[in-house]
Amino acid sequence: MLQRLIQARAVLAWFSQLNKAEIGPDAVTLQLREESNAAIAFVGGKEGHQILSRAKNIESEIYRIVGALVPPSEQEIEGEIIEPYRLFDIIDRFRIKTTSADHSLSAELLRPLVILDDAHLLSTGQLNQLKTWLIRRELTLGRWILSRLDVLQPKELFDSLSIIDSDVNMPGITAERDLIRINLQNAKRTEGRKTFRSMAKEMSRKYLSQMPIFKQNNITTLDSMLPESITPLLQTQCKKLKEAVEKFADRSRISETRLAEYEKMTGDWLEKRHENSFELRWAMVRVLIHRHIKRVPQMSLLPEEDIEPNRPIIPDLGVYDGARIHLLSEFERPYYVGLDALSDAASENAETFLRLASHLVDASENLLIKQRSGALQAKDQHKLLVERAKQIIDSWAFPEHRRVRALSEWIADRCIGRTQELNAPLDHGANAFGIPQADFDHMDDNYPYLATVLKFAVAYNALSLVPNYECKKKQWCLIELGGVFIVRSGLPFKRGGFVEGTAIDLEKQLQSTKP
Repeated sequence: MLQRLIQARAVLAWFSQLNKAEIGPDAVTLQLREESNAAIAFVGGKEGHQILSRAKNIESEIYRIVGALVPPSEQEIEGEIIEPYRLFDIIDRFRIKTTSADHSLSAELLRPLVILDDAHLLSTGQLNQLKTWLIRRELTLGRWILSRLDVLQPKELFDSLSIIDSDVNMPGITAERDLIRINLQNAKRTEGRKTFRSMAKEMSRKYLSQMPIFKQNNITTLDSMLPESITPLLQTQCKKLKEAVEKFADRSRISETRLAEYEKMTGDWLEKRHENSFELRWAMVRVLIHRHIKRVPQMSLLPEEDIEPNRPIIPDLGVYDGARIHLLSEFERPYYVGLDALSDAASENAETFLRLASHLVDASENLLIKQRSGALQAKDQHKLLVERAKQIIDSWAFPEHRRVRALSEWIADRCIGRTQELNAPLDHGANAFGIPQADFDHMDDNYPYLATVLKFAVAYNALSLVPNYECKKKQWCLIELGGVFIVRSGLPFKRGGFVEGTAIDLEKQLQSTKP
């Protein structure tokens, strides 16, 4: 019955589109893949009005059956449903009769296309039957199935991320030959993030163009609304930071000469970036000092010695990123600032981006209504983004969302601990939990419930999986926090930093979570 309804609705949709182009059913003829008088009779005929009439009758009868309070008996089901209806099997093209300006007749051939959206609403059995039906090579019409990732079995989802196409529970189907799977979210992480930033900028332009108050104030993109300049910390906070660094250096027997050298190196490095931030300079110096201690043998830390570390210690982008995240956790210095931060928080998801952006746009609109500048200060941007991220997480209602939230919190806690280490061992910090690739490859067999929870987490953009990640001469699968959870937890967007563990650790955490 599902197949009949799909075919009937497809016919109604095709003729609806033709009608919008001012082409009536009488101008349409069915061109067959192969002649079959019996098949033609059961689809209503070859003429457009016959095909349309048959489709309407089938749709009406199916609605009568499925909408009845009491299921009808077999005797009450009319022939429209019992008789064969296999339009997709015989259709090749639609022949459209057209009349030119000189009143001469001609014909155009159109290939039909059917797109089935929201396939994730079907049960697993229904979806597999649908695939098996539509995948047959004798069908010549175009057919596409659109769905969320959670329509896949865990093994299918994990294999697709590993760039191995396979379909479970579908005997006789070879994925490489019979299926083309297209992920609408870019699997290439770096390229995907850059592409999404450009797309987000264009979305914001269209979004703001529909709001008169922004047009009147010549605000066309979110760039001008989200300046990246950050107000320096208070003098008392800066003094507290500097004194803490100097005291620690003294306790650690770092000479004044060495401390002055690190301060000068850091100041010169920041100057090349056209930054003159007192708090950033001293936060970076603190990272350098802690790295110095890690790289100097403890037995050599004598007052009269100034031992060179076993590797050079210099300020770089990693030290800079680590210092910024430390200042966020210690002094609440704004971190999520600017359009790029807003875009990255969305995890390359347009719907999430619009939900995050709307909160900032509303705040800017309120400023304009009060006759003030629509530009949001860095501290307000950061606060609003964190606020909306928490609201989005609290609104999760997808399958297994409670366990996904608990698992994300558990991963975030471990990432926070690693990120806040003062020597910034991972530079910018961690936002993922890494398990051996072998654990991931056998997860569906060894940890089926964990696989199911991760499937829904990935499908609803709460987590992302990065298989075959090479680090320390080992292969890992990274379980990355989604953008909104990163913002909620005060972690960096930059990828690659992770806390090591095993699938057993994740399984134990799930077992301890209340349903």
